Amino acid sequence: MILYFLKNQFDHSPSKLKFQFIAGLLLSASLSAAYAENQLIENPPKESEFISDSWVVKYQANDFTDEITNATVLYIPKNYGEQAAIQLRCKPFFTNFSLQYTEQEKNLLDDGELPNASAKFAKHGYIYDDKQSLKVTIEDDYENYDVSVGGQNKHLTNLFKTENKIQPGLLGMSFFYSFTFQEMPSFRPGKTPDDARDFFEQINQAVKNGQTVKFTLESNQDLVRKFEWNTQRMNAFVPQEVMDFCLTNRKLK
Repeated sequence: MILYFLKNQFDHSPSKLKFQFIAGLLLSASLSAAYAENQLIENPPKESEFISDSWVVKYQANDFTDEITNATVLYIPKNYGEQAAIQLRCKPFFTNFSLQYTEQEKNLLDDGELPNASAKFAKHGYIYDDKQSLKVTIEDDYENYDVSVGGQNKHLTNLFKTENKIQPGLLGMSFFYSFTFQEMPSFRPGKTPDDARDFFEQINQAVKNGQTVKFTLESNQDLVRKFEWNTQRMNAFVPQEVMDFCLTNRKLK
C-alpha cells in the first residue's frame, strides 16, 4: 500500500505530466475568468498617447460576486507641476492616498542644501525629505497636519506617462497617507496613526458630500503650494462601488 502511494506521488510519466499541465492551464484560466480587470478613462486621448486632465480608474472584481478586490483611482492633471496628481491605491486591507507634483530644487534649499531626513536613499534619487505644514480645507472647516514630503530627481512621476521630461533642478514631489481597515487580520500588527485617521475622516466626508478639498503646503523655506481635489467631478465618473471599496464604506482599524 505504501509503495503504491509513493509510486503515485512521484509518477512523472508523460501522461501524468500532460494531465498536470492541462489542469494547471484550466486552473489559471478559471482564476482569470473569476476576476475581471476593468479600466475606465474619463477623457481618452484622441491624438496623443498621453492622458491629460482625466480621471483614470482600474479595478478588479469577482465575476461571481461582483465584489471588488483591487482598485486604483488616479487623477492626471492637464499641467502637471502647476496642478497635482492624486491617487488612491486600494487593497482589501488598506488604502494609500498620495498627492504628487513638481518643484524647483532651488526653492527648497536650506543654507544651500536640500534637507533630507532619508539621506540613505539619496543614491536612488531621493534627495529631499522634510516636514511641511499641510492645511486641508473643506468649505469653512480646516485641519492642520505636519506631513513628510519627499522629492526625487529620477523621474517626474511613475504614476502615468507624461510628455514633460525631467529637467536639471526639477524634483518630483509627493506625500502620502496610509489607512488600515478593520479587515486587516488580527495577527498582522499595525493600525492607522492618529494624524492619518484625522485625514481619512476629513477627506472621506468630503468625498461622500462631493465637496472640494483644498491642500496648502508650506515648507520651512516659506514656499507655499496650493492644490485642489474636485471630488464632485470624481464621483460623477468613478463607479460608486469603487469609491465604497477605497474609502466611503470602510472603517479604520
